[in-house]
Amino acid sequence: MRILIASMLAAACCCAGCKRSGKSKGTGQNEHVMVGKLLIQPHIGKNSGGKSDPDHESLLESQLKTLRSPDMRKLAEAAILNDHPDWKPSEIKLDVERIRRSSVVSITGRGSDPDCARVLIDGVMNLYVASVSPVRPVVDPKNTGGDAASVERGLQDAERAWNSFKLENDPSHFSSDLAAVQRRLKQFKTAKNFYQKEMDTCLRLTLEQDIERRKASSALPPDMPAEFGVMARINPTANEFALLSALKQPNTAAIEAARKQAASDRQARMDSHRRQLEILNDLLATTAADADKMTVLQVQAQTIEQKFKSAEAAYNLFKSSEKNAEINSYSSVAPGLVASVLQYSIVTADSN
Repeated sequence: MRILIASMLAAACCCAGCKRSGKSKGTGQNEHVMVGKLLIQPHIGKNSGGKSDPDHESLLESQLKTLRSPDMRKLAEAAILNDHPDWKPSEIKLDVERIRRSSVVSITGRGSDPDCARVLIDGVMNLYVASVSPVRPVVDPKNTGGDAASVERGLQDAERAWNSFKLENDPSHFSSDLAAVQRRLKQFKTAKNFYQKEMDTCLRLTLEQDIERRKASSALPPDMPAEFGVMARINPTANEFALLSALKQPNTAAIEAARKQAASDRQARMDSHRRQLEILNDLLATTAADADKMTVLQVQAQTIEQKFKSAEAAYNLFKSSEKNAEINSYSSVAPGLVASVLQYSIVTADSN
């Protein structure tokens, strides 16, 4: 009887154990394990992390907290439910761990739906990589003169215009050439004033007075052009000196003969002055036109060069703003970090 009771108790225990075992097995029968891996490391120029780098260790721990945060998971779940309303990502259990104190982080998902676990893990990894990756900087066109294409095109157009102008002209000599033309213009005006004054004086004075005047002073203006100075003919001629000598004698016939010769020389001198004035008027008009043309070219050169410099400054400002925005984007979210997906989630274990 005792043996029978003991046998019955043992059988009951075995049956109970079998039921418990069967229940436990059934609970995990449909569970799948998915694993994805991330690489989180410093930017180039920093050391690679590890036990010898306390700052990097602390930085990685802070990134693990970010990956484990409910906000990161909620964003990933929301993306899943948007595409698959019938899935249940909240039932997936996620574990975020660092592998052997390296820069590699594993994200393990456990659940009955392997597709949901896979998409959830991949979504968390992609969200994290996007959050620490530098965003393409957006530069305000109002502060830089336009977008990259228009700013660069503006610089190219301005540079092309400036180079074309320099090929047709030589801006490096504009100042010296204009100064030379202005100097010649001043000399021609001096010569014209001289000849005009000589003619007016000759017409106002008698023949004898004009000879005495030129005998007393025959200096030329200091700015008189050499080619016109030699044509001035202001010194008294031999016939004019002869008239001055004849006037001292009572011989009327000799005086009249000498006067006639001196008057002829005076007329020749007046004709010469008149021809020089005509030439000078032509030269003054041509030289003044050249000076005006050079002045216009000089203004054009300054305008075109200024446009090129402004376009170049706008381009440099855009590049500088772009670079600063890029630097700020690197340091704004996760300073000193580069993150990338090493392995998207795959099945590593299946209880079936």
